[in-house]
Amino acid sequence: MNWRNFALLLLLKLSLPWAQASASEPILAEDFEQKTPGGLCSVLDAHRLLAVVAGAGVDGSAGLRADYVGDLRGSLRIAVRFPLPRAVEEASLCYDVRFEHGFDFVRGGKLHGLGPAGAATPLEGDVPGGYAARVNFGVRGAIRSHVFTPDKAGRFGISKAAPSFRFQPGRFHAVTLHVKLNQPVGESNGIAKVHVDGLPLIQQGDLKFRFDEAPTSLLGELLFSTFHGGNSPEWAPKNADGSFATMRAIFDNIAVYSGEHIRISPGPCWRAPRPAVLPAADEPALLEDDILPPPNR
Repeated sequence: MNWRNFALLLLLKLSLPWAQASASEPILAEDFEQKTPGGLCSVLDAHRLLAVVAGAGVDGSAGLRADYVGDLRGSLRIAVRFPLPRAVEEASLCYDVRFEHGFDFVRGGKLHGLGPAGAATPLEGDVPGGYAARVNFGVRGAIRSHVFTPDKAGRFGISKAAPSFRFQPGRFHAVTLHVKLNQPVGESNGIAKVHVDGLPLIQQGDLKFRFDEAPTSLLGELLFSTFHGGNSPEWAPKNADGSFATMRAIFDNIAVYSGEHIRISPGPCWRAPRPAVLPAADEPALLEDDILPPPNR
């Protein structure tokens, strides 16, 4: 490859996030720079295990610190459901995450995902119309997809690993979860894909997320859900003396787009980052005890 072609490819890579942002504005965007009543920043900052920290985010911006406090089930649950301003058939959830140096992944746990508008997920009971698509972290920083559908959820859902990838503690990674619902509803043609730093790592197909055309079957909620577990002490981070330890991670630049939108590097890639604001009456409750089946059981 000559120097001119190399320069063109480099320019394309550097300009791609802006090109993506110009083509598709997010339906939800949060960079934790401003707290607005009813907005995602305010809701998450109110959780006892989450805190907005100045200078902790990407490039010295504000970031959201999560405390993973070891306990008998793995770590204390951080689980918040936040309604999207608009429900869609296909969506991409993007966020940046940096696990602290020395982060103990133990046997794994949960990261964020997407669920239906106004319908419980299979995690919350045997409710018709429930589904969920999330990302898991695994042993030594591995990554897995984690999908629950009404026809295949079973007790613990179905997951797929990316065998060659590991999160590197101490640096930010850009995670994208792309979910496309089955259409028409009678077909098993839904998909869930995971990219990290723009690299395609996981794809699950032949998924039947929904069985009817009701508006509540659309993708309509951000599932901000992260913790170790599992459901036993073997999943918990521990100190050298065997006592439960606390691990930390930073999240930044959470965005949900309609359609497919792959973030190739950490940082906000929307033109005018603003926290989404919902009416006070719609402010979601914090779910401290979201039920978590072990990812690998």
